[in-house]
Amino acid sequence: MVFLTSQIASRMATPEQLERSRIALEAERSRFAALLLFARHVSHDMSNYITVVRTYSELLLADLPTTGSPHADVLEIHRAADAMVDYMQRIGRFARTSTARPGLVQLDETLHNIIKESVAVTRIRINLNSAAAVRIDAVWLADALREVLKNATEASPENSVIEVRTCIETVAAPMIDSGVPIEVGMWALIEVTDSGVGIGLDMRSRALDPFVTTKTAERGAGFGLALARSAVWQAGGQLVIDEPDSTRGGTQVRLWLPLEGAP
Repeated sequence: MVFLTSQIASRMATPEQLERSRIALEAERSRFAALLLFARHVSHDMSNYITVVRTYSELLLADLPTTGSPHADVLEIHRAADAMVDYMQRIGRFARTSTARPGLVQLDETLHNIIKESVAVTRIRINLNSAAAVRIDAVWLADALREVLKNATEASPENSVIEVRTCIETVAAPMIDSGVPIEVGMWALIEVTDSGVGIGLDMRSRALDPFVTTKTAERGAGFGLALARSAVWQAGGQLVIDEPDSTRGGTQVRLWLPLEGAP
């Protein structure tokens, strides 16, 4: 059930490196908590303002003749308001990850069901071998997995393969995975590997932040991976982005989730 033993060995770190990574992680958690609070307030307040714009633009559209520039201008305002409603809903969804309700979830079964629903199901090669039960909010886990798969699909060339693997890893000594400390214990590990152009080192350090996206404005709002990491954090896990350990390029997302009942 272990397929990353050699990779884990390569991630061993000195006590000094581990301490620095732990301090950095705590600072990141504090910063992220502030962003969640900001997102909660923004989604609430801005939604009220946007509702006013949508309502009055609808009233104006009903009164204006359908021909002429005034109707076209107000219609554009209404469309922009609709787009903002969708955007604020995404912010609100991200903000609500702090309200997790953990329960026992069968990881492989959940992931298999989500993959079956994916538009890229024919492109996904699965190797689900963890047989793991993890304590996490089932709704947020499903959301996190969908976001990771969606990002992998959109980042990969058409008809290319996306690999999804699960296993159980026993971490005997603290280690660092892409700058993130992974503590001693038994972990359920999910890997999602795409075949895209990859993410540069500079962007990789910011890709998990909300409001940051590598996609065009029409395709991404910058909340997918941030939402996924927040959901995993609520369960005591970690999410990291890395390059695959191969020459094929692309990006690999790893989700570490503590195994239920593990010491």
